[in-house]
Amino acid sequence: MKITPLLMGSLAARLPPRVRRSFDSSRPPEILEPEPWSEALPIYAFLVEHPEGLIVVDTGQSPDVNQPDYFRGDSVSEQFLRQNFRFDIAPEQEIGAQLEALGVRPRDVRWVVLTHLHTDHADGIGAFPHAEILVSRREFEAQVRRPRGANVRRWPSWFSPRLVEYYPPGVGPFSESYPLTKHEDVQMVPLEGHSTGHAGLIVWDGPQAILFAGDATENQADLLAGRIPGIARSATEARASLERIREFARGTPTIYLPTHDPAGPARLAAREII
Repeated sequence: MKITPLLMGSLAARLPPRVRRSFDSSRPPEILEPEPWSEALPIYAFLVEHPEGLIVVDTGQSPDVNQPDYFRGDSVSEQFLRQNFRFDIAPEQEIGAQLEALGVRPRDVRWVVLTHLHTDHADGIGAFPHAEILVSRREFEAQVRRPRGANVRRWPSWFSPRLVEYYPPGVGPFSESYPLTKHEDVQMVPLEGHSTGHAGLIVWDGPQAILFAGDATENQADLLAGRIPGIARSATEARASLERIREFARGTPTIYLPTHDPAGPARLAAREII
């Protein structure tokens, strides 16, 4: 099965990723102090060429993020993102342009799986009016009710994703999952914590599992060390998700691909398991 990483630009955060605080409140995270900027972290999406159809995992950030009217009156998101993140996204790094450069028309993509709805993962959905877009019901309803990191006002008018609800028997330590393909070799699993309904996607390629982990951790080293992401809507859920990933990887040869890990594409190319 061919899997292609798509580099969707980069972001830098106000606080270095390994010392950012987690939060468990309805307010924006308290990371507004003037602190050094982190190194630029890549933003990856992935194209999976599956026999049942093309799958895109996450859609990256829009190059328009640096435009003055990008947030269209969402003052909470604007204050938080403007003060704490720097985005470097070139027009040619937008998801539609990247797919076209590979000879893939966005209209030929069958499924788009969103790990969550934060802008750096979901802002490219406008390229896929013909695809079936999947997001967990818990994630979608939480962001509609109280947007935190999702630019809801910029969603296309036609955006009506399939709202995923997991069910047994699941896979390994994940007691519930959502099989996407007929042969159940592609499964969404809950990896909640970073956002309310954050999800992962497991793609089976022979005996190996490729786990697209979104922002469950910032990189593989953090997973191995048990460090939850710097921003977590629920630290408790984030820790539980990490433990499930670690348990899954202990029993299954797993290639681990979080969104912002610079080493992820090299591990994928080498089929390097945890």
